[in-house]
Amino acid sequence: MLDTVSEEINNQIFRKGHWVLGLSSALIGSGMAFDYLLFKDYITSMDFILGEEKELEMRMIKDQIKIAYVNDAIVYDEKVQKSNVFMVQRARWLATQFIFAKLYFFPGIKELFTKGNIDFLDKVIQQLLPPRIFLLGFLILFSALSLFINPLLYTWAWLILTIVCILTLMFSTPRRFYNFKTFKAIFLLPKGFFMMLLSLTRIYKAKKKWDHTAHGLEN
Repeated sequence: MLDTVSEEINNQIFRKGHWVLGLSSALIGSGMAFDYLLFKDYITSMDFILGEEKELEMRMIKDQIKIAYVNDAIVYDEKVQKSNVFMVQRARWLATQFIFAKLYFFPGIKELFTKGNIDFLDKVIQQLLPPRIFLLGFLILFSALSLFINPLLYTWAWLILTIVCILTLMFSTPRRFYNFKTFKAIFLLPKGFFMMLLSLTRIYKAKKKWDHTAHGLEN
């Protein structure tokens, strides 16, 4: 359930939100449609197996090809249901993020000043963003720690950042997810945060070996 809500937040911020602002939507591993010849041209020249949709995204936007977002498209996509699968998947995603942030950081700055390609720099910045559960978890943690450091100065700053982060996530969550099932799932966020921390230990392995996301519905 948390994985589903997280994906919907991604849709609102990094896909629909960016498209409304005139920027390209972020690609995802499912629910994509391409011009066949264009796709064939890019996919046959790609170097990475890890994070292939990210490389495809970067190459297209560097060539100033816009990626649209279709808001009313319906995509059936199975989300992860087990903690160990979640950890493997997130380790692979984090490894991909680090690789492409390092690979495209300076080219992104160059593209902005030489070609005015704001879209490309925006995608590079997205690779530098921490996972959302890290952002929320560490903001709450630093807010608590600030009470013991300098309550009058730091606590208010951390609390404001935390509240802004929570409100952003709430506003980006579609109304249909405001139900008891989601409320119950929220109590698993600390476990998700811990699993994400553990996934950091698997990043090196994820860079060397591609582990697919295991699927399988549970009764």
